[in-house]
Parts: sequence; structure tokens; C-alpha cells
Amino acid sequence: MKISAVISEFNPFHKGHKFIIDKMRENGATHIVAVVSGNFVQRGECAVFSKWDRAKQALENGVDLVVENPLVFATASAQRFAFGGVNVIKGLGCVDELSFGSESGKIDELTEVSDIIEKDDYFAVVQKFLNNGLSYPKAREMAIREQYGNNMGDILSSPNNILACEYISECKKAGLDIDFYTIRRESVDHDSAEENNGFYSASLLREMIKQNSISCDEVFEMYRNNCKVNDFAKLETAILVKLRSFTENDFLKIPDVSEGIENRLYSAAQKACSLSEFFELVKTKRYTLSRIRRICLCALLGINKEDVEREVPYVRVIGFNEKGREILKTARSTATLPIVMKYSDIKELDENAKRIFDIESFATDIFALTGEKNLPCGLEKTENIVIIK
Repeated sequence: MKISAVISEFNPFHKGHKFIIDKMRENGATHIVAVVSGNFVQRGECAVFSKWDRAKQALENGVDLVVENPLVFATASAQRFAFGGVNVIKGLGCVDELSFGSESGKIDELTEVSDIIEKDDYFAVVQKFLNNGLSYPKAREMAIREQYGNNMGDILSSPNNILACEYISECKKAGLDIDFYTIRRESVDHDSAEENNGFYSASLLREMIKQNSISCDEVFEMYRNNCKVNDFAKLETAILVKLRSFTENDFLKIPDVSEGIENRLYSAAQKACSLSEFFELVKTKRYTLSRIRRICLCALLGINKEDVEREVPYVRVIGFNEKGREILKTARSTATLPIVMKYSDIKELDENAKRIFDIESFATDIFALTGEKNLPCGLEKTENIVIIK
């Protein structure tokens, strides 16, 4: 048995994901675990389909076990996103390999950059560029260019490379001694607005799904027939209400808020009549749009800085097939974290686990208002695990 894991949002699952899963099989994986974001994602929005629908898509296309990256990490910066996914994998105790897509396609150079970004002298140069008003991702890129040249800098200019470096770095911090396997992204760029030989970026697919313009290609039939689309725009008024209720001190408690931006957030909340207007009033070179969206989402969901710094408390199972059942059987003797299969499992855990689950539950109750029709509260406690036979 060779168990390989992948960390992803699958928002939505598409041909590029299927390509990576197939490559993992070709590389010798007999069993595949996907650590998947739940009903809200890192771009600060709700997922286009529920985590249960996306788990079903993944299980029908080559994944054997779907577990969840807890919400507080799935909606955080790249480093904490990677922290959550890696520590879920570590918690299973039986994963042999972590696989991921990257623009580089070269493990050696990704590993080298992952070492660099943890060095103190590198952080000092990053701070210099931050003081010049650059965003954190751009400051890191410019710092590595200055110290190590443009070839290394190019690594940190691409989103999948950035995540790959964070995965490797977090594995080192966690003491997780596993192999790494990267698949070079060649078909379509991240967030590309163009199709390439039947491959679409996730952002383009999300837009096509919302506009009901998906083709009848059999790969996309699952979007047309099996899933209910969720629309973040339905939460706009609720978010504006929450933002208008905040003081500067309330904003300071939210992850990613620092350096006086709380005053700008407060002022924008008092003036903005739409989220797009709020984004425009807050956005600076230093604060990217994705970072501002995450701040708004955390405000809505009640996520504070302490929540994002918590430890991963459990491995939450979303779905599995027969091979996934074999992984879970192995994990019963190897897992270093509790494996949660149902709500009653949470009741036996500590306060950290209960806090993480409470946030997850509230988020899903909010997510239940983004579909074609509103759904009741409590889905986190009642929805069944997805089982594919």
C-alpha cells in the first residue's frame, strides 16, 4: 500500500485535478487521500458547491478518501492553509507521500525556496519591502530576487509554487517525514480566463457554472446534474451589516488585520453601500483584494486571530470508497489525532476541538443561505458521510 495525499479546494473539481490524481496513480499511489476545504475557501468566498457535493465529485474521479481542512485554516493565508492541510495528513499517521501541482515541476528548487523563506536574514529583507508598501506575497518575491536572483524569485511569483513551498516548509516544521511529488502545471494558468484543450481554470469554471454556460462535455455533466450552485453574492447585505457593527477594536481582532488598517476598514464600513465599494475603499498595494475578502469573511463568521493560531484538533471524514475504507482501517492504529466520523465524536474531544467545530457549524449554517433555496441550520450535525461503493 502506498498512500499519497493532495491538499486542494476542488472548487470545483475539474480536469486539471483529474490530471493530478491520474499522475499520482502513475507514480505508484495505490490509495489517494484528498484534504479538501469545506464550504468556504481561501479567496474569502463560499465554495460554488457544498463540501459533500465536491467530495462526491472527487471520489467519482479517482480519490479514495476525502477529509477536511478545518475552516479556520482553509480560509487563511497560504502559510496557515498549508499548516492545516499538512497537520491533517500528519494526524492520519499513514500517508507516505504529499503530491501537489506547481508551475515549477521541480522538487529540488521548491525545497530550496522552502528553506530560504524560513531564514531570519530573508525575513529582514522582506520587512524592508513591506515598509515600502508592498503586499506580503510581493515583498517575499522581491526579497528572494534581491538575495538569490531572478530564477529563485520566479518561484514565488506563481501561486501554486507558493503553496508547494509552504507545504514543504510545514512538513518540516511538523516533523512529517514523507516523500514529495509535484506535477507541473502546463495546460492552463491559475485564474486564466481562457480554455486550453478542454482544460479550464477553476475561476473560469465558477463563472461559467454561475452563468449556466457549461458545455455538455461529459466531464462537466456532474456540474449540470448532480450539484446545487451556491452564490456568495447572497451574503452581501449580511456582511455589510456585520461590518457596520464593528469598531476599530473589533477589526483588530480579525486575522490579517495589522499596521493601522483597522482604521481604514472602519471608515470604509461606514461609507460603503456594496462589498465592491468596500473593497475599493480599503484596497492598497499592501492589502490585496483576496486578503480583504478574507477579512470580511472572518468578520461574518466570527473567526478571530486566536482561532487561526489553534492546533488542528481532529481528522474530519467527508467521504470515502472501498479503498478509502482501507485507509481508515490502517489509520485506526496509526492516527495521532482523533478521526471524526459523526457529530457525537466531537462531544468526546477537548475545548479546542469543540471551538473549531462550532465555527465550522456556524459557517455551514451561513452557507445554507447561499443556495437556490435557504436550508435550515444543523447540516454539520446531520449530513451523512459520502460513501461511494
